[in-house]
Amino acid sequence: MVTAPALAGENKFVFVPRADSPGNDLLRLNNSSFEDCARRCEAENDCNTFTYNQRHGACFLKRSANRELAFYAFAITGLKLSPSGLVTAPQSDTGSHFVIIPQTDSPGNDYFRITLFTLEDCQRNCAADKECHAFSYNQARSVCHFKRAANQWTKFYAWAITGVRLSSLQPKTATTAPVPAPTTSKEKAEASEPPSVPAEPQIPTPSEQTQPPAYTAGGEGKAILENNCGQCHSLGASGESPLPQAPPLREVYLKYPIDQLEQGFGEGMGSKHRDMPQIQFSPDQIAAILNYLGSITGVDPATRARAAIPGETPP
Repeated sequence: MVTAPALAGENKFVFVPRADSPGNDLLRLNNSSFEDCARRCEAENDCNTFTYNQRHGACFLKRSANRELAFYAFAITGLKLSPSGLVTAPQSDTGSHFVIIPQTDSPGNDYFRITLFTLEDCQRNCAADKECHAFSYNQARSVCHFKRAANQWTKFYAWAITGVRLSSLQPKTATTAPVPAPTTSKEKAEASEPPSVPAEPQIPTPSEQTQPPAYTAGGEGKAILENNCGQCHSLGASGESPLPQAPPLREVYLKYPIDQLEQGFGEGMGSKHRDMPQIQFSPDQIAAILNYLGSITGVDPATRARAAIPGETPP
C-alpha cells in the first residue's frame, strides 16, 4: 500500500493512482521510490507534475500536467499544488483550465450538487465559481459535484470523471539548485528521450515506452485466487469449475472490460450463487490477479478495453 510521503514546505500534491500524465517530461530518475519521486518534484521549481512507474521504479518529473490523464495500471501521477491550493499549470496559460481524470472520484469536500448536467456543463459551471477548485461528474446518474478542494488521493470509480482546476503560475526565481546534468552516456540518452506517444490512442502506455510492458506468469495472482476463489471457480487455462454455477475466471476476464473487473475485485464481486463470499482485494492484489489471468489467456491487461457505458457487475 502506497502512502503519501511527508513533504516539507507549502507544496502538496493530488495523487492519482493508475494514471500517467503523458508528455512534458523534465527529467527521468531510475531506481527511485514513490516517496523519493514526490520529494524530488516538490524540491524542483520547474516540476509541477510527476509520474512514478511502480513496475520499473522510474520517476518522471514533468513541467506541467497533461490536460487529460491516461489510465496505466502500474503508475501513480502526482499533481503539484500551488500555495493557492490549485494544481499548477504551464506559465503561459491564462484563464481557468482543468486536469481531467477519467474513471475517478475525488471523495469529500463537496459543497454543491446539480443533477441533469453534461460533463461540459459541469466543468464550465465549476470554472465560473471561484469557490470550486474541483468537480466529480457521475456519468451514470448525470450528477455534478462541486468541491472546494480535491482530495489528496483520488479513488477509482468506473462511471465518474474528476476535474481539478489548474492555476497558472507567475514566472519564478529559482530557489533551489538546478538539476545536475547527466554524466554517463546512458543517463544522457535517457534525459534526451522525447516524451512518449501512446502506441494506441485508447490504450495509453507508461511514460518510458511506446509499447505495453511484458507481463510475468503471475504466480502471486494465482496464489491469491487459489486461496480465495479456487473452491468454486476454475483458475486454469482450461477445465471446468468445481461448482457448475461458477464460471471459469478466464472467461470472466475475457468477457468484461478491465475497469469493471478492477472495480468488482476492489469493491466485492456481485454474488451470482449462494455460497460466494464477498471479498475485497487491495490494488496490489488486483494487479497481481489480472496479471495472472492475462498470462493464462494470452491477453495482457494493459491492452484490455475499458467500458464506455454502465454495465452489469462481473459475477
